[in-house]
Amino acid sequence: MEVYLKKISHKNEYNFVQIVYKTIRIEHKCFHMDKLPLKFTSGQEDDSIIEVLDDKLNSDNTKDNDFYLCLIFNSMIDDGDYNMDDEYEPFYKEESTYVPINYCPICGDKIEFIIEEILDATNEYFEIFNEIKLLSKYRRKKDEKRLRELYDKLYYYKYSEL
Repeated sequence: MEVYLKKISHKNEYNFVQIVYKTIRIEHKCFHMDKLPLKFTSGQEDDSIIEVLDDKLNSDNTKDNDFYLCLIFNSMIDDGDYNMDDEYEPFYKEESTYVPINYCPICGDKIEFIIEEILDATNEYFEIFNEIKLLSKYRRKKDEKRLRELYDKLYYYKYSEL
């Protein structure tokens, strides 16, 4: 399986460089991949725990890249505590663990990532961000539709997708 990507980098409002990847096309796709819980991640998200099981296995695709194609393993964790009356109050939350893969776990086909385009979108990002700040300052009813459109564009520059 070959995944062709567009790499988009930009500086965000805190002056950190953020890199996202967008899929352009997938060739020779294994039909098993549609059935697996997969996530394309850079490990920058707050909720992601990237579990590297074997450095040799992981180094194939990701040694020069800052992204992973991962299997998702979800689990429920009880993060409860005792209240003032010494009664236990459960608090369940879901935690996801991402395991990077380089091969289809079912048929064994190699997964290759090919970066076809590189784009620096810092100027576009700040144009959108500044317009959102300006429109949000006045909070007029007529600007709501435009704000939604701008947030959708901003979302495009913030999150990777496969």
